[in-house]
Amino acid sequence: MTSIIVTSLLKTGPCLSSVLVEEMLKTPGVNRDTARKQISRAASAGQIHCVDKLFPKRERFIYLKQEYGTGRFWSSLNAALLDTGSAYGLALSCLRARGGILPVRNFSAACGSPVAKKQIILEVSSGRSASVQNGQGRYVTGSGGMCCADRKK
Repeated sequence: MTSIIVTSLLKTGPCLSSVLVEEMLKTPGVNRDTARKQISRAASAGQIHCVDKLFPKRERFIYLKQEYGTGRFWSSLNAALLDTGSAYGLALSCLRARGGILPVRNFSAACGSPVAKKQIILEVSSGRSASVQNGQGRYVTGSGGMCCADRKK
């Protein structure tokens, strides 16, 4: 049954678990509950990988190991974060729009909502953003302090 998941992921690319379930429903003999359980078991067994705890309603971002870090992965993750209204999506878009680096002291204002982004700033500056592994805090020479930086910069 894992082959259905892999085939679906190869077709759709990295995506939210709900999108993967919808793709799996196109396969004869698969219902919604079966698809959800298969995804959950495959993730627990390490056959597929996921980013969780960033999305509402226990939604997960599902991907294959070989797709991690590719342009398709990052664009799909950012789109999923934005589509679900996650503050992380806005924060990543903010970083990319400013060339991938921004002083922490300017980060919340640049993202548009100092209150909503406070937790993200704390996570970035303390290194807890490893679950996304895209934005991280770094000291950048000549910047005057800690910066939020796109991992690729």
